[in-house]
Amino acid sequence: EHISRLGDVYDQALRPNGYICLAIAENKISFRLLRDHLQVARTHDSIATTCYDDPRGSRYVREAVAALLTDHVMKRKVDAESVVCTTGATGVLNQLLFCTCCPGDSVIIPAPYYT
Repeated sequence: EHISRLGDVYDQALRPNGYICLAIAENKISFRLLRDHLQVARTHDSIATTCYDDPRGSRYVREAVAALLTDHVMKRKVDAESVVCTTGATGVLNQLLFCTCCPGDSVIIPAPYYT
């Protein structure tokens, strides 16, 4: 059904009753909600903008996520050193498996899955 509905993708003005696929990692609708926060992040001057960064994610981003968790989710102090931010499900699964698996271990990945 997903493929057949791609021609009817949601658009606020043109197709307000259009199809919104929540089965993919990319969600363009949330951009409007995040725009202001992203603009603030873009003003942060860091060498990581053009170079490799900490594999746990940008320190600036981890500090922002820790503050959000502290103030609105956990209701207790969350240290940025305890936060890992990756570039999607593939990145987090990669890091998780490197941390928990030993050489020779097997991993079962049920379908459906992202490729």
